[in-house]
Amino acid sequence: MLKEPEQQISMQDERIRDMLHWGWRDLTLCRETGITPEELERAKKRIQDWERRNHKRNTSWWRKVKAIIRAYSGQTGKDLSCEEMMNYKAVKAAIEATESMENGEARMKVIRLVHLKRTHTLEGAALAVPCSKRTAARWQRRFFEKVAQNIGLLG
Repeated sequence: MLKEPEQQISMQDERIRDMLHWGWRDLTLCRETGITPEELERAKKRIQDWERRNHKRNTSWWRKVKAIIRAYSGQTGKDLSCEEMMNYKAVKAAIEATESMENGEARMKVIRLVHLKRTHTLEGAALAVPCSKRTAARWQRRFFEKVAQNIGLLG
């Protein structure tokens, strides 16, 4: 029987992933977390394998939708090519759908700060709303999925 990919990584691996993302050096990271360099290398491998299997940003539709949303911020809806107009309408429809949801204003604030204005990271936008980083990531994922559905990238 095939083993299902893990949906979550351990709290320690998630902490190590964040510390590596922030640019911590290996020796400092080992000292702070209390693990050996060998354990750190195994953790890095687990994190890399998990990201390869589960991380949304590694999928091609995610990158395409991210580019479409970023392009939307500079468009007015006029003088666009056919494809640009289709993308513009897809993002506009996703914004309208998101605004009508529960917590719609907060959800759109996260999207505006991170992707349209590009003034905050996801973590910073979560603090500005306020909500947890995980909630902001979920809202972002659902918005991206809605745009992808509107374009026809997802079923």
